[in-house]
Parts: sequence; C-alpha cells; structure tokens
Amino acid sequence: MTQREVRESKTTVGNDAIQDGCSKGRNPKWWRSEPEPPPDFWRRRNEIIPLLAQRDAALGPRWQFWRRRRDVLALLAFFGLFNIAGLRVNLSVAIVAMTSWRNLTTHNGTVMQVRDMDWDSKTQGVMHSAFFYGFMVSQVPGGWLAGRYGGCRLFGLAIGLASLLTLLTPLVARVDVRLLFVIRALEGLGAVSHSSCYLPPST
Repeated sequence: MTQREVRESKTTVGNDAIQDGCSKGRNPKWWRSEPEPPPDFWRRRNEIIPLLAQRDAALGPRWQFWRRRRDVLALLAFFGLFNIAGLRVNLSVAIVAMTSWRNLTTHNGTVMQVRDMDWDSKTQGVMHSAFFYGFMVSQVPGGWLAGRYGGCRLFGLAIGLASLLTLLTPLVARVDVRLLFVIRALEGLGAVSHSSCYLPPST
C-alpha cells in the first residue's frame, strides 16, 4: 500500500469509530474514557434548573444587576483587573515624557535643554521589566494564598497595595533608580489578583 492509501484507510477507520460512538449515544470523544455522570444526574439537573430560574426571576429584571451577586462580582473583578492592567502600563507611557528633552527658560532668559530623568535605553528597559519580575514570581504563591486565605481578601489587598505603591512612584523615581526598580517589582506582586479570580466567590 502507498502512503496515501494508508492515510485514507486510517481516516476511514477513525470516522467509522466516531460514527459508531455517536450511534450508541456517546460523545464522539468517548475513547478518552471520560467519567460517566451519576445515575440520578439528569433527574436532579431537571429539578434544579426550574428552581434556579424561579429564584432568578424573583430578583427582578435582568438589568438590575446590583441585585445579583454574580453580576456584582463580575463587575468588581473587571474593574480590579482593569486597574492592574493600567498600573502595569502607566510607566511605559509616562517614561516617554520623563526621558524626553525639553526647553527650560531660566529667570535671566537663558534657554536650556533638560529632562526629568537622565536614563539611557538600558535603564529604561530595566524599568520596563521590573513589573514583570514580580508578576512572574507571584502566580503560584498567589494561587496558594488565595486558596488558603480567600480569593476576595487577596484580590482587594493586592490591588490596594499595588495602587498605593504606584502613588509613590514619582517620589521614589527622584530618589534612586534602584529603589524604583524594587517598587515596580512589588507592584508586579499585585498580579496575584489574577490567581485569586479563579477561585469560587465563597472564598
């Protein structure tokens, strides 16, 4: 047999297996040995769905999102992650103005070219990467901490701490560039909020 005939025969066998599985009422991916649901799964599901729909209807129209905890939780998580994303990129935007030359006129009329931060391209690259060092380190410990102490608490604490450190960034940048690197890395630790979002609301 040629290679083309071998490929066609394998495809035919695979399609026959899928059709055989579908004809028996099984999932086409039945060969993955997925666990079967409990015997009373479908009966309990059909009993619970009407109860959930009734409870949801008692909360009022769908546009009244503040009456549904899942909607409020999703909205707060959105604003929290939006905040973290803004803290991550704010220095990337501000560093353009911080390191650009500008004209400064002194009291005697002399025009001088100055810039706020005398950083070369290497220092700017280090400042850009500082956040991601903390971001990288925080993922696994963040998941463990969220599971142990609760995702809601960790989410709020991480965002609040990262926001506070961001407020200190202009002051620290004028003191020492190494201290600014540490501040940015600590802000990156606020990315534990990503890990805490995957935990159930009850935590």
